[in-house]
Amino acid sequence: MMKKLRKYIMTQLTREPEAAKRTLQETAKRLLIGFFVLMLLLTAVSRAADTVTVARVKAAKVKRSVLNYVVTGEGTIKAEGEKYLWLYEGARISEILVKEGQPVKEGELLFVYDIQELEVILENLQRELTIAELNLERELLTHEPAPAAEDAQSASRSLKRAELDAKLAQLQLETEKSKIDKAKQEELEAAAEAYLELKEATLGLEEDKEWEINQARKDADRAEEALEELFADKKSAEAVILEYKTAVQNSKVKITVPSPEKGDAVLDHGSIVLDGWEDGAALMNLYNRFNEMPLQLDTQPESLIMDRIDPAAAKAGDEDPLTLAQLHIFLHYYGEQPYKKHLKEIKALLKDLNRAREDYLLAFMTEAETGGFLTTSQKAAYIRAYQDAYEAWMEATEKDRKLCNAITAYGAAIQGDTETVTAEAYEELFSLLYQEDKEKQQAIRSAKELAVSKQEDLKRITLQWERKLSASDKELEKARERESRAQEIYDQIKEKSYNYSEDAQIQENQQGIADRNLEDANEAFEKAKNKDAEIERSNQRKAESDQISGKLLSLEVEKKKEAVDLVEKLLDQEGRVLSPVSGNIRQIDLTVGSKISGAEKVSITMENYGFITQVSRDEVKHLEAGDEINIMLNNNKKTVSAIIESVSPEDEKGMSEITAVLPEGEYNGGSHASFTVNKTSKQYMQTLPLQAVRMDSNQVNYILAIRESNTSLGKELIAYRVNVEVLEKDSRTAAVKAVIDAEDKIIISSSKSIEEGDRVRIDEENK
Repeated sequence: MMKKLRKYIMTQLTREPEAAKRTLQETAKRLLIGFFVLMLLLTAVSRAADTVTVARVKAAKVKRSVLNYVVTGEGTIKAEGEKYLWLYEGARISEILVKEGQPVKEGELLFVYDIQELEVILENLQRELTIAELNLERELLTHEPAPAAEDAQSASRSLKRAELDAKLAQLQLETEKSKIDKAKQEELEAAAEAYLELKEATLGLEEDKEWEINQARKDADRAEEALEELFADKKSAEAVILEYKTAVQNSKVKITVPSPEKGDAVLDHGSIVLDGWEDGAALMNLYNRFNEMPLQLDTQPESLIMDRIDPAAAKAGDEDPLTLAQLHIFLHYYGEQPYKKHLKEIKALLKDLNRAREDYLLAFMTEAETGGFLTTSQKAAYIRAYQDAYEAWMEATEKDRKLCNAITAYGAAIQGDTETVTAEAYEELFSLLYQEDKEKQQAIRSAKELAVSKQEDLKRITLQWERKLSASDKELEKARERESRAQEIYDQIKEKSYNYSEDAQIQENQQGIADRNLEDANEAFEKAKNKDAEIERSNQRKAESDQISGKLLSLEVEKKKEAVDLVEKLLDQEGRVLSPVSGNIRQIDLTVGSKISGAEKVSITMENYGFITQVSRDEVKHLEAGDEINIMLNNNKKTVSAIIESVSPEDEKGMSEITAVLPEGEYNGGSHASFTVNKTSKQYMQTLPLQAVRMDSNQVNYILAIRESNTSLGKELIAYRVNVEVLEKDSRTAAVKAVIDAEDKIIISSSKSIEEGDRVRIDEENK
């Protein structure tokens, strides 16, 4: 029809004009037709342009739905499965009959809950159940339709509600008091625990103090010992000299001052003494026959030295203090071990010297007896042997002679009682026994500074610990006072003398208001009965809203009933928890007297194989113990179903461990397997496809809805913005909270980028 009209108009416009003269009416007719043709063309162009410029969109409506989560990953098959026991959070443990590693059989008693604690929990739950039932009943009364109720009927309902409110306020007050009781008990437990922990920490501080002070004291002692060691040689020298001085002062032996002219003659101590030869004069006469011999053999320079440094060589008085004092000087001078070595060496040299002397004298006497003569070379050989032995002896005892001279000089000076001579002799002897150099002086200064520093450190550390322990004692006293106050309050609660006004003031006020409202409702009800007027009220609400409210409260009642049933079941079992399987106790994080906080675990290893894996923080929030998990074994691609036994708290990397016990079958321990968990959320009232939710630059979530708007061109579809709160989402759907109607159309996709206020056109396929 449209094509025919268009063809007719075009024919009229393009035909050749008739030869006849046109009338005015015909001209007007032709102009009117041209105008309509132009409008038609412009409309077509406008529609074509609109098709190009206006975005085509697909739209959807919000609907009530659930979210579907799929958690997948890899895990490991382990040789032993673990069965985790469900623990009642908030209950107290009164007895534990097993320990980790212990084998148990199915049905064996593991531990026992505190009956009194369970009874308190049951009482609170029953009270909460009653509150939930009253709330449900009140909700049903509130939504009861009464389109033409009389004043008396309305007042009756008001009275019932007031009665329920009063009873509810009373229960809420009791519940609040119960919460206060529990809170005060927990405050007492926390205060007691804090006091014990602080006390243990204080004891630990005492131990740390003792250890650190002992270390500082040891450092100071070691510094003092190091200083003492540097002074040890000096003090030892002074001690042996003092011992010798005391021995000289107490001795009756006269000590002769050594003669400078004689040099070492002071060592002369008598004639030569040989076995079988005691006549010194005869030997001297025989010796004089060899007038060419330069040596004087009438002395024994070794005798005095041996008497001084070897007590065994002394001719008398091994116990003599003077001799022992001289020996101690030699011991200090050489040192004990070097002294023994030196003594051994000079004894050997003395032996050589005596043998050279004996050889010479025997040769001399043999010549005298036989009348023969020694040749000059023979005499020279004997003399040379003796001279060599003598020089070796003299060289080895050079220090001994100096020390002996110094000892004798100091002893003689003491007996002479001359201060100047005595001081000089003392310095002479002391310089031999103790030599102080610059390096030793520097070491002594450093040791003194270190000793002073360590003593100061000891004082500083001691003072610091005294301050720290003083502060700790103050904190401990405060903790004890907090515990005492908490105990006093808890005792008042047990004795029912505690004043709840301050802690439960709101609930007490609510109860007072509810009681007054009940009185007012009674008065209103009495007045309404005497009044025969009907009052129309509309308390009809939307059926869907009523149903949701009632269903939510019903679910709350059911939940409370289940909680009550669970505690009653535990009480029926007298709090006894039995092993559900046979195996070995692997983990039991329980302590007698402690409450279950939710972090404790009790698990039993079984002969069944287990599965273990880790999931991320975003995934674990969808999982809980009891969920079904599908496990695909990589070795044979077989899939088995199991139940998640435990979900651990996340670690420092944000990962949580989940475990499951595999059903009976053949598995390879240590092998890898993949898993899938399909989880459905609770039902949400408003859900949309995930792509419908947008986010602006301020990180605010919103959606674009469609509404009709009257314009100069007629009705058009305009996009407008609605901010939303994303409650939860899965891979495809988002649960939202927004002010939108169930019939509103929400844009989920568009042919081009659009913003609020843009015109849109719903795709024909989406209508």
